[in-house]
Amino acid sequence: MGYVWKWGAAFTLDARGTHFWYVNQPVVGAPAHSFEADLRLTWTSRNGWRLGLMTSHDIRFRADSIESSIDYDLMLGSWGTYLQLRAYAGYVAAKDVLPDAAGPQLSDDYSYGGVDLRLPYHFSYHSSVAVEAHHALTRNQAKAWSPLGSSSGFRQWISVNYRYDF
Repeated sequence: MGYVWKWGAAFTLDARGTHFWYVNQPVVGAPAHSFEADLRLTWTSRNGWRLGLMTSHDIRFRADSIESSIDYDLMLGSWGTYLQLRAYAGYVAAKDVLPDAAGPQLSDDYSYGGVDLRLPYHFSYHSSVAVEAHHALTRNQAKAWSPLGSSSGFRQWISVNYRYDF
């Protein structure tokens, strides 16, 4: 849930909150739910490139983060859609990555970056589906809370999402 304010032709400010629901957490002490608040400033160039700077706070992990990104939408007119390209880099400082665990708090701070490709298709004004491919890297991430059983390194995944906008 969020809101976007537009400042002139080139700037937007996006404020949003996201509720996360983690199903079948493989790490003991990891929360089942979390909430993150984001504030993002974006500048759009005349040829469509978007440069963004975002700051976030997660109330369950007591985590603060900052992220910079560059985005571009490549039009695929014959398909009736576009390919979203995104590269990003950021830093996270979390005070309690396993808030439901017994014992002392486990903090972590690490840097990350990655590249995303997203191919959305809109069925209607409110409804869309998207196929996404992700390639990410983390540095200095603690191994103790990673659901993948590893600390820093490269990760790749593909996702399919359905979205309904009110």
